[in-house]
Amino acid sequence: MNLNQVLLLSSGGALFLGIFIALLLFSYRGDGARSRKVLGILVLVSSLNASHPIVIGLVFAFRETGLRLFEPMQFLMAPLIAAYVRSLLPGGLRVRPFLFLHALPFFAAVVFAVLFSFGSIHPTRPDSFVLSAVFWSALVLQVLSYLVPTFRLLRSHSIFLKDRVSSLAGIDLGWLRWFFAVILVLCAGYLVLLAFLLHDPGIASLRSHLSLAMTVLVWALGYRGLIQKTVPLEVIPPKFVPAALNERSALYERSALAAPEAKRIKAALLETMERDKPYLRPELSLADLADALGTQRNQLSFVINTEFAQNFYDFVNDFRLREFRALLADPGRRDDKLLTLALDAGFNSKPAFNAVFKKKIGMTPSQYREKQNSGLVGTDKTI
Repeated sequence: MNLNQVLLLSSGGALFLGIFIALLLFSYRGDGARSRKVLGILVLVSSLNASHPIVIGLVFAFRETGLRLFEPMQFLMAPLIAAYVRSLLPGGLRVRPFLFLHALPFFAAVVFAVLFSFGSIHPTRPDSFVLSAVFWSALVLQVLSYLVPTFRLLRSHSIFLKDRVSSLAGIDLGWLRWFFAVILVLCAGYLVLLAFLLHDPGIASLRSHLSLAMTVLVWALGYRGLIQKTVPLEVIPPKFVPAALNERSALYERSALAAPEAKRIKAALLETMERDKPYLRPELSLADLADALGTQRNQLSFVINTEFAQNFYDFVNDFRLREFRALLADPGRRDDKLLTLALDAGFNSKPAFNAVFKKKIGMTPSQYREKQNSGLVGTDKTI
């Protein structure tokens, strides 16, 4: 079996797997249904793009010009990825007529592809490779124009969440930043291939490998999107949605407190954390704690940010770490598993616990227990 046969076989599998994942996403009902439908469209478009060699081979087998009619679908991927991320952010994705303007590059690419495939620009002419280079360059620029601002939105979203929740399990979008990083690597691959293509047109077939790699990446996104949760409405009150991703300083201007009031809230906060231990609730949110204190959420956030120089997420998890270390030092719980102690301290998952512990303590929980048993670390409750 030669390389072309392998690509044809993988293209057929791409279409089948893409349709299967898309149907799973389209069939979802409940919170986050819109984001999953957007992701389903993205998976389907990506799979059609990857499967175009076998589709064209079957439908246009009589042509020797190498029809590239499906390649313009690559121009839909970046807008759909950005739309998917928007659908997960506070406020969601609002479907408006002007959104279809994002498809204009796709329609322009379709015209280009038709001319390329039906003789106006013959694929065997030398200048066709230059035009292909223009096509790919436009694609890379489009991807960057969507992903860079979307990446910034993800960073703002992470800051926003950590000011309002104590657990990111299922709702954090940090994994999408890794997804974007891989896409940027693939874009770099396109640029490198483009540079070589201008000197050696014979390597143009390598674009199929990059296209298939992008499709595999979108499949992974589809599977991950099936378990992605939306942020609960109690975490994001409607009045916060329009300003959800603004800079923190803008929120401070509306939340600024006089020093005596800030000190009062701080004292009440510490007393509640020590006496009632609300941090033992894995899903504790800023709204929950503000209600317990009888204060406004933005005021509580302001106090935590300014009086403790922390966001809500770090503030609560510091107390959980203190609780965990106290439980670990308890002779009666010497034989308990680390995960059991972590869950009893308020953490709701092993990955979240390990990440917080490593960041704050500088070692893994297992390493810490070994050192504690060896008397190399203290048993105090401070971080």
